Amino acid sequence: SVILALSVNEALTILADHQVDLIIVDVDMPDMSGLAPKEAIKMMPSELPVLAITGNSTPTHLERYEEHGFAEVITKPFSTKALIGSVLSNLRKA
Repeated sequence: SVILALSVNEALTILADHQVDLIIVDVDMPDMSGLAPKEAIKMMPSELPVLAITGNSTPTHLERYEEHGFAEVITKPFSTKALIGSVLSNLRKA
């Protein structure tokens, strides 16, 4: 099943109450910007694959996201097929 959070704070509450296998996060969420969502999620006790969705696809941005440990960076625009492929691939690794 899929659980939707509209903010990082809501996502952290959900993560505290539910076991999840993978997280997809837009790096520009309403209540935190940039890499803050990944840093907040890193504080959770388990190592979950975190996929980043971003419109920032410059080499500098992509390198920064990689340094912060995202399992994968998906750049906008993306197709549903590409997103599903990324999710399935990362779930197999987990």
